[in-house]
Amino acid sequence: MCLLARLSCCRPSELLAEDAKPRCFRVAVQLAKTFGATLHIAIVYSSGNTSATAWSDMGIPYAEGTDPGEDAEVHADAMASDARTQSVPRQTHVMPGFVVEQVLSIAAAQSVELIVVGIRA
Repeated sequence: MCLLARLSCCRPSELLAEDAKPRCFRVAVQLAKTFGATLHIAIVYSSGNTSATAWSDMGIPYAEGTDPGEDAEVHADAMASDARTQSVPRQTHVMPGFVVEQVLSIAAAQSVELIVVGIRA
């Protein structure tokens, strides 16, 4: 299931996808392509010393002893590559912290008008 959060009443020129499930990411790519919007791909991971949701708890496994930041970068690059095949302008944002805080921070800084998030039920 995907959650779309519209932040303005206008046609979006900036769209953000937070580590969405593959189906939701495809929706985000298609929306960005349809509207000619830039797709911001956000991957937020635990830095290891915070109580933020752990990278593995977000559905993306990583090997014990590896750097979740490096794994997050690889995942973001793969998502950006998928968007590139659709000729969608894209920008990746990979950072540690709390998902909601970081996604809203990116949305504000980039004037994002639509957020697509995969729901884990």
